[in-house]
Amino acid sequence: MPNLNALKHGLRSETAVLPGENPAEFDALVDGWFSHYKTGDDEIASALVTELARAHWSLKRAVKRVEEVEGSLPGDAAHWTDDQQKRFSTFLRYRTAAERSFLRFYKEVEAYYDKQFKKEQARERAFARMAAIEARFLRELERRKIVQDYTLVQHADITVATDGSCTTTCVPSNERLIDRAAGMKSQPILVIRYLHFDNGIPPAYSWLAPNHVQKETGQICKQTLEYQDWLELIRQEQANPGGHLQPRSRLDGGL
Repeated sequence: MPNLNALKHGLRSETAVLPGENPAEFDALVDGWFSHYKTGDDEIASALVTELARAHWSLKRAVKRVEEVEGSLPGDAAHWTDDQQKRFSTFLRYRTAAERSFLRFYKEVEAYYDKQFKKEQARERAFARMAAIEARFLRELERRKIVQDYTLVQHADITVATDGSCTTTCVPSNERLIDRAAGMKSQPILVIRYLHFDNGIPPAYSWLAPNHVQKETGQICKQTLEYQDWLELIRQEQANPGGHLQPRSRLDGGL
């Protein structure tokens, strides 16, 4: 009965085994290669392993033929006739060709499996990287949501009168913002202040280091503070005779 694995992969002993050869040995050889490579439903792999098994069987046959020819010749090769030497050389060439064929198919199978392995590795790395990026993305979204939920915003309108005097009005006021913070479930994380200069940045806010254009035209500047830093800064600002906002540099060196 033909080997079922050989039949599955289109490799029949009737077409590969010559008269006098043992079909069971051929089937065992086929099983060995397919068990080693585990081709599964991969038709390309099955075709390559099929050719490799055939090449292996042909090589075994060629080796056996050389041994048979050599066994039929005189023990001392020096006594061989030209025809005997020619006959032996012919079978040696057959064996060499069979070896090359086997090695070629073996390399093709190995190259294919190496490529598939690298492809699978690349696929696994890609999905692992994607999962890591998605996890980082979700963490960042959560972080931003928390920051947004616990961020207070204050607008400061800075106007300059015709006499050059400067007035700063905060909306909401510091007191109102502190009351709002007290009503939150947790202490705020940040306070963002937007400084609106309708007529350009006046000398009272020279700490912003405005250029010539910024001194003459309307500007909006942004100041981001941690909540505790903001509390400390507004205490300092309340002691300022003009009531103007102060740079964060007095705390940690920035706007």
